[in-house]
Amino acid sequence: MRHNLSCLVTLLLLVCNSAGAAEEPSIVLHRQQVCPRDATGWCDASSTGGHFAVSLPNPFNDGTIKARDKNGNPMATYVIGTTSPEGIKLTATCMFNPALPATKASVDALVQSLVKGVTVLDNQAFTQGGFSGRQLHVQQKTSSAYVRVGSSHTAVYQIIVEYPPSAAAQAGIWAPRVFSSFAVTGAPEKP
Repeated sequence: MRHNLSCLVTLLLLVCNSAGAAEEPSIVLHRQQVCPRDATGWCDASSTGGHFAVSLPNPFNDGTIKARDKNGNPMATYVIGTTSPEGIKLTATCMFNPALPATKASVDALVQSLVKGVTVLDNQAFTQGGFSGRQLHVQQKTSSAYVRVGSSHTAVYQIIVEYPPSAAAQAGIWAPRVFSSFAVTGAPEKP
């Protein structure tokens, strides 16, 4: 459990820093290692403030990070995440800055930052309900990831299934299920 918590806090800090935070962020962990199970045994995860939902195979953590961007505008990142015993890291993130519209350009910029220094195995457009963007499969020496980055309402969303080489088969089974379960359930709460 401590490993999952430290991964979530690290992810929250990285997301906030990459979004241009101008001050130390405030981090709130709403729930730790919870798992309301569906009929198949997976966990129905819903974000406390991000108004999105996703199905995950393991108990998850739910957190929010709030900060101000370099122009002093409030922004929030809402994250749900877990790590499996096989070392597969699954996260769903909503990045929301009311002063900046969530556009195709903001999605493209995030995709470009994700593909730097990695081998891109797949990069294609997707649309799922009101959520659309890019779906990637990227690879490094020590890990690979299936990634969806898109926008809906006024926020940018990112779903990642990152895995070590030893868990490639399992990640390949889980990623489509995680991606297809993702739903934006409303506009995120204002920071």
